[in-house]
Amino acid sequence: MTTKMTIRRYATCCGRPMDITFATLADWTGFCAQHNPVNVEADKAYFAKIEAAKFAPYRWVITTDHLEAADHDYDATGKQGPSNANPELTADPQQFQMFDDDGELYYSGILYGLADGFEPLDDFGTPNAGCTIIKINGEVL
Repeated sequence: MTTKMTIRRYATCCGRPMDITFATLADWTGFCAQHNPVNVEADKAYFAKIEAAKFAPYRWVITTDHLEAADHDYDATGKQGPSNANPELTADPQQFQMFDDDGELYYSGILYGLADGFEPLDDFGTPNAGCTIIKINGEVL
């Protein structure tokens, strides 16, 4: 996911306000090197907050794929999500298990961060395997 930002800053190189559009901190740093805008450090701090906000507030990891190889084409062990998850997020770990509607265990894993518990099911279990039930720390949600 790429978030482009436009801000208006006074650039000392040309003595006029400029609308600046950038997608990464590197883009912004490159602009600063050429145009020397006022409040560079404050803008860098603001952009760093925006960059951090691009990550989902949670991350899940499949630690065990319980399905037999004959049932599907690949082993989901190690699969992580969502696509915009922060790979370094390890706060508030919770164990989860996902089941189909017959109660067969498909996947086990760990959910990190701020989550209501349904995220692994919504992001992966249901669309990829038809899972309908999730347990967090042994309790059905």
